[in-house]
Amino acid sequence: MENVFDPSVATGRVKKRLIIPSALIAIIAGFLVWGILHGNLTDAGPSTPASASDGVLTQLIRTSEGRKQIHAAEIVMAPPESVWKVVTDYDHFSEVFPNMATSKGVKDADGRWHLSGEVRSVVGRWPMDLHVQHAESASKSVASWDEPNGELKVDRGSWVVTPHGNGETLLEYNLELKVSPFPDFIVRAILLEQLKPVMKAVANRAQRAQGDQSPR
Repeated sequence: MENVFDPSVATGRVKKRLIIPSALIAIIAGFLVWGILHGNLTDAGPSTPASASDGVLTQLIRTSEGRKQIHAAEIVMAPPESVWKVVTDYDHFSEVFPNMATSKGVKDADGRWHLSGEVRSVVGRWPMDLHVQHAESASKSVASWDEPNGELKVDRGSWVVTPHGNGETLLEYNLELKVSPFPDFIVRAILLEQLKPVMKAVANRAQRAQGDQSPR
C-alpha cells in the first residue's frame, strides 16, 4: 500500500495547535499586564484640568489613608446648578452610565437618597443598593456614599461639583470599588477606561439643559 503520509500536512497541523493556545496565552498575558499597570500605579494626588479644552483627566491616586482611589475631573461649560442636577438625577442614571440597566432614587426620611438599580459590566452583573448623602453649599456641592453590598465588598465614592470661572463647573468623580471575586487591579483598570464617556455624558446633558434654558 502506498504511504500517503505527508510530513508537511502533519507539521501544519502541529503549528495550528500550537499557535492558537499561544495566541490566547499572549492575549491573557497582555490583559494582565495592562491591568497591573493601569490598576496599580498611583499618583500622589488628584489633578484637575485648567479649561474645558483639556477634556477629561482620569487617574488612580493614593488617599491620605493609603487607599487606592479612582479620580476623574473635567471642566463643564455649564453652571454648577445644571451639573448638580445631572449627577443627582438618579432616575436617569442609565443615560449617563452605559453599564447601568435601571436606576431609581427615593429621598429617605433622614435626608439621604436611596439609590437602587442594576449594574452590568464585563466582570458581571450585580444589584445597586446604596444611600447617597448630599451636602450643598455655594462653594461646593458633594454627593457621597460608602455602602458595600453583596459582591461589592467596597463601594465608596462621590461627585464633587465646584464653581469654576464664569458660568463653568469643575466636576470631579471619586470611586473605590472592590468586586468579589475579581482582582482589585483589574476592576480599577476597567473602571478607569469607562470613566471618560461617563464624564462626557454628564457634561453633554448639563450643557444641553443649559442651552434649552437660554433666551431665544
